Amino acid sequence: MITDLLKSLSSSFSVGREVRKTTNMVIKIYSNPEECIYEYSVLKRIAESNPETFIVPKVFKIIRDSNRTLLIMERLEGIPLMRFASPLHRESKALKVFHGLGEALRELHSLNMEGLRNLSLPLSTLEITFEISRLSQKLASSKMLDYKIKETILKITKEINQVKNEIFASVNLHGEFYFTHVILSKGKYAFFDFHEACKGPCYFDLAKFTGSLYVSLSLQIQTMKQLATLSDAFLSGYFGKYFDDNLIRSIKLAELYMYLKAIWNLRFSYRKSSPPVTFIVIQKIRRLKTAIEKVILPNLT
Repeated sequence: MITDLLKSLSSSFSVGREVRKTTNMVIKIYSNPEECIYEYSVLKRIAESNPETFIVPKVFKIIRDSNRTLLIMERLEGIPLMRFASPLHRESKALKVFHGLGEALRELHSLNMEGLRNLSLPLSTLEITFEISRLSQKLASSKMLDYKIKETILKITKEINQVKNEIFASVNLHGEFYFTHVILSKGKYAFFDFHEACKGPCYFDLAKFTGSLYVSLSLQIQTMKQLATLSDAFLSGYFGKYFDDNLIRSIKLAELYMYLKAIWNLRFSYRKSSPPVTFIVIQKIRRLKTAIEKVILPNLT
């Protein structure tokens, strides 16, 4: 079966990753063998930690051929998290699910894990406000950010005195904690795609997740206010009793940094893309800018 899958791969597959599924297995194919070995080791360490609130796919083995490396994993079935973000779903249930997800991520962040790569990001009030100021000015100069929004952001960075240290805590980061990488399976949350796992400040995963909600074209039917309610439930679950007004402002500042950075990075991704991809990227940039204007800045001013 695996041999047949290898033969069916396009000969143009040369970089990145590709995923194929069978009835009970997932075969993740890498062009970089080191990346495959790294994700295998991360998943194995997490499973050996026996987390209580979440699970990850069991890893079975690694197979190599001439130019590809395959990671053979368990196939987990469950309910996509997006279903709970739908306006057709009861809000009380959705809030409970997102709150519980925050608790599950907190457990992942707190596991005793060694051997993770280190991620370089701002780790203080001074560093993060400097980066926010720099990015907002670069985006405004590139006509990617409205002048008034830029001025509001610069005013905020000058007035912020101290950011809560909790958001800078060094933890085990998932690295790509998007809502599409989570399902509910076997009564727990199931997390996928750990090839970007690393050590770094907790705000990175938190902002990645909330940003994935705001930017998703699949959730356009939801208003930013509705998505912010789910986001707050998630953050409340993560921080628990410490989720007060000061912490809210601190995490919103970190989200602002991450969203500005995402807009700057997306700016380069559509220059050489096909028209359909360019359209999607432009829509994502617009949604991130709307989230900044409608959700983030009101919590900082």
